[in-house]
Amino acid sequence: MENQWFVIPKPVHAARIRLICLPYAGGGVRTYQSWAAQLPDGVELVAVQPPGRGGFMGTPAYNDMTKLVNALFNAMSPMLDRPFILFGHSLGSRVAFEFLCQLQLRNQRLPELFIASGSNSPDTARTKLPTSLMSDEQFIAELQRINGTPAEVLANRELMSILLPLLRADFHLADTYRFTGSVKFPLEVHVLGGQDDEDVPLENLSNWGRFFKKNVHVHPVSGGHFFIETQQSEVIALVRRLLQTWQISVESKHLIQSAQKLHR
Repeated sequence: MENQWFVIPKPVHAARIRLICLPYAGGGVRTYQSWAAQLPDGVELVAVQPPGRGGFMGTPAYNDMTKLVNALFNAMSPMLDRPFILFGHSLGSRVAFEFLCQLQLRNQRLPELFIASGSNSPDTARTKLPTSLMSDEQFIAELQRINGTPAEVLANRELMSILLPLLRADFHLADTYRFTGSVKFPLEVHVLGGQDDEDVPLENLSNWGRFFKKNVHVHPVSGGHFFIETQQSEVIALVRRLLQTWQISVESKHLIQSAQKLHR
C-alpha cells in the first residue's frame, strides 16, 4: 500500500490503529521513522512525505494549502480503512487540521484523536514579516534562529540552492494559512508545546479547543520549537501513553458490550 506520499517504517499486519504523522516546514519522514519501533503492539506508523522531499524530491512542493490537502486526501484515502490518529508538528498541525476539515466535509471516518504539536491554533493571525518574502540571506538567518535546520546544511551553498525552493514553498504555506471558518469536531485534542518556544507561547495552546467538542489537553515539553527533534524520547513517551489509553478505552467498551449481550 506504500506510495510516494507516505512511508511505513514497520508495517503491522491487521493493525488496530494507525498513527499518521505530518512533517513541519522543510521536514520529512526522517523525524518519525524511528518512532515505529517504540510504539505499542498493534500500532502502525504512517509518515507523510509531501512532494519536494524524499522519493518526491523531483516534484515541486505545494505552496497552496487547498491543493496540497486535496492531493493528500486522494493519496491517503486507502489508509483510512481502520481507526487512526492524526499527529502534526508546526505546519504539519495545520495541514492535519485542514485534512480533518476535508474528512468531515466528505463524511469520511474521523480520527480517534487529533494531536497538534508546536503550533498556534489554526485561526491565529500572523503578525511578523512573512518568512517566505525574505531575501535568501534573511531567510537563512531565520532558519538559523528557529534552529530547525542543521548548521552544516545551512552552510552548504550547493545543498541550500536545492533545498530553498522546498523551504520557501513550505514557509509560504505557513505564512499565508489562516482558518476563518466555523467548525466543531466531535473529538478530543491534545496539544504539545515547547516550554522555550518563543513563537508558540504555551498560554495560547488551549485556543485549539475552539474547534473541538471534547476536551483540549495541553502538554508542555522541554525545549524550543523543534522539541520534536531535541526531546524525541519525551514526545514518544507521551504519544505511547495516549495510544495505550485509547487501547484500554476500546477494550473496556468491548467488555461492556459483551456483558450487555450476555444479560439480554
